[in-house]
Amino acid sequence: KSIGGSSSLVAMSRVPPPGILQRTADLLRKRVKNVSLERPASEELFDFGHAEHRAQWLVSSDKSIGGSSSCSLADGEDGKHLLFHGHLSTLLPANSRVKQSGFCLARSKIQAGTLFGKHRWDLSHYNGLEFVLRGDGRTYVANLQTDGLQTDDLFQAFIYTRGGPHWQRVQIPFADFLLTNMGYVQNEQIMLNTKAITSIGLLLADKVDGDFSLELACIRAVNMRKLLSNMSVDEPTL
Repeated sequence: KSIGGSSSLVAMSRVPPPGILQRTADLLRKRVKNVSLERPASEELFDFGHAEHRAQWLVSSDKSIGGSSSCSLADGEDGKHLLFHGHLSTLLPANSRVKQSGFCLARSKIQAGTLFGKHRWDLSHYNGLEFVLRGDGRTYVANLQTDGLQTDDLFQAFIYTRGGPHWQRVQIPFADFLLTNMGYVQNEQIMLNTKAITSIGLLLADKVDGDFSLELACIRAVNMRKLLSNMSVDEPTL
């Protein structure tokens, strides 16, 4: 026996989620644009001068395991940048089996998917990442998460910042990112799948207690002329 109105319910269930058609169209346009005999010079992944790009990031810290570190995101200078700041503490949680603590993390949110499935950046047309940032002299870690089997797997590379008022253009080849799990470099390394990147992040875990501040202007995928990490202190054009 049929249930009254069942056909309309089936029709409603087939309506795509809000925004998915637009995201799919945007993805198709990007793929068509990348079909070229010449490799594109760069691709803007995040321009933090736009509020919608700043809103796509979130933070976490060792408070999730009972630690005492704290961090947050704010608008940077003139509201044109993303400011990742807080206080790092290596104090161990009381009455806990945790043996080490002290990390703060900022990362991009997993973005909504398209009709093709989960959102992934296909950066296979490029050979590295570029961060335009202003640091505090501390050592940070760039994180890349891919659509892999192990959700705790990350590809990581160091970012060395200088203190003071100057901006840096930091370029890191994809080949420099090492596979890690729960913070430990894995003995068996695999190639970073640049066709399936789902999140980009920045980690502070240098075991130095105190305040920190890292300001970001943009993150780009780039084609580097020399596949060597470049922590340039020349002030880039913003």
